[in-house]
Amino acid sequence: MSNFQYTPGLQHAGSYISSGYPYLKTYTLANSGVSEQSLEFSHVTKQIVIINSETSTSRDLRVHLVSTGSTANVVANKHYYDVPNNTSLTLDLKCKEIYFSNASGGSITFSVFASQTQIPTGRMYELTGSGINV
Repeated sequence: MSNFQYTPGLQHAGSYISSGYPYLKTYTLANSGVSEQSLEFSHVTKQIVIINSETSTSRDLRVHLVSTGSTANVVANKHYYDVPNNTSLTLDLKCKEIYFSNASGGSITFSVFASQTQIPTGRMYELTGSGINV
């Protein structure tokens, strides 16, 4: 008799349908070019909401899926999304980490809400390829 115990994986549809584990935190990034904030989740995500709560004009928050330090292609090939001040971005996305940087002058305060699945991050592949880091 087998003692197999089923655990959810990346193709487990139920993990994306059911309510997720919540993650909510507010961050502040220093001036442009000075800092990059990485965020590693405890489980694979199914949705991420990013709110740039800056009220100052021209304070864009840059969101990318790999570190700008890992490859020059992220910035050179524009593999990022700028979230303008006082707006939000919703990503229906499975990932285990996400990165933020400051493309504007002055500090930026932003909040992140993520809905996480029951899938361990060890089961998530590395995000790579066209539109991400190539």
